[in-house]
Amino acid sequence: MKRFIVFAYFVVVGYVLAERKLPSYIKPCKRFAADLSQCWENTLIQLKPYFAKGIPEFGIAPISEFHVNHIHLDQGNTPNVNFVADLFNLTFHGGENFEVPYTKLNFKDLVLEEGLIFPKLIMKG
Repeated sequence: MKRFIVFAYFVVVGYVLAERKLPSYIKPCKRFAADLSQCWENTLIQLKPYFAKGIPEFGIAPISEFHVNHIHLDQGNTPNVNFVADLFNLTFHGGENFEVPYTKLNFKDLVLEEGLIFPKLIMKG
């Protein structure tokens, strides 16, 4: 899910770089602003309702409910605990309730570190 949000970010950035007009609900950050990380975080929070229902003009599907074909889990690095599972055809609900505890964005080094918390993400499969 983190990857989806970060991917969505970069879709929006790519849209801006292609010099297309942004929708009015997106407030771009200045690239070398002193508070760039905070601006980026504020923008993400501001876009939460749009992520929930999807942003078709950027090809972003809704995150309030999304489908994952396969997840492989493997937690078996001790002799006493060994858990392996393959899960198929999963549907997740509650992705729109994410929280953003921190954002670190460095355009100079092209690094984005984003913390995301999903307080209640329900999986059905």
